[in-house]
Amino acid sequence: MTCSERSEAISAHLDGELAGHEVAALETHLASCGTCRRQLDGLRALKHAVARVEGRTAPPEAVLARVEALRLRRETGWTGFRVAVAAAAVMVVAVGALFLARPSFLPYDQRSLPAELIADHLRSAPDIMPAEIASGNRLDVAAFFRTKVPFDPVVPRLGPASLVGGRVCKVEGRKVQLLFYELDGRHLSLYVSDRPAAMKSCHDDGEHSVCQRQLAGLSLILVGKGQESEMSRLLDEATL
Repeated sequence: MTCSERSEAISAHLDGELAGHEVAALETHLASCGTCRRQLDGLRALKHAVARVEGRTAPPEAVLARVEALRLRRETGWTGFRVAVAAAAVMVVAVGALFLARPSFLPYDQRSLPAELIADHLRSAPDIMPAEIASGNRLDVAAFFRTKVPFDPVVPRLGPASLVGGRVCKVEGRKVQLLFYELDGRHLSLYVSDRPAAMKSCHDDGEHSVCQRQLAGLSLILVGKGQESEMSRLLDEATL
């Protein structure tokens, strides 16, 4: 079976429409195919991003229409499916831009702030919203932020996680660094600010975890798919 044919199985898998043996066959294919893994991650992030946005503010009808278009994949074929996914991704990026443009993370309680950070993490997945600086070189990434945030930027080492880039975003109306890392095929987001966020040290929603630590007078907030213990350990071992 080609990757084009697998694409329909990937989408059906996300909709919970595959039988047990079909899931096993798909997982075997994904283990050896980076293209299909990236497609799965991108579609999952897209669905999660729209779900998170819908939970706080109803997304524009155009976004819902594009997401619904994904359900036509079997009728439109692979070419139509790719067009629908690309269009949906563009619309979600537009929604994400609106959220980032406003003073982010204003008066939310300690449970809502982590949820908003997780939503932003999903919107910032590389397949949805590419990094403004794509580099694994810490000096290059730090230089990119030097004139863009109101503090001396830092790019921490996060143990075995690999730096892949970053972008500028806002937390509580203040510009901060958003650094992207990869660990075991997972996307991690590290927010670096000169002000601590109003949240407890760690939070998880059953799938993603959000943890905060202080390093060199700055606040580090790490968001990713995994357990609190793993995120805490990565932050505890962070160095400059």
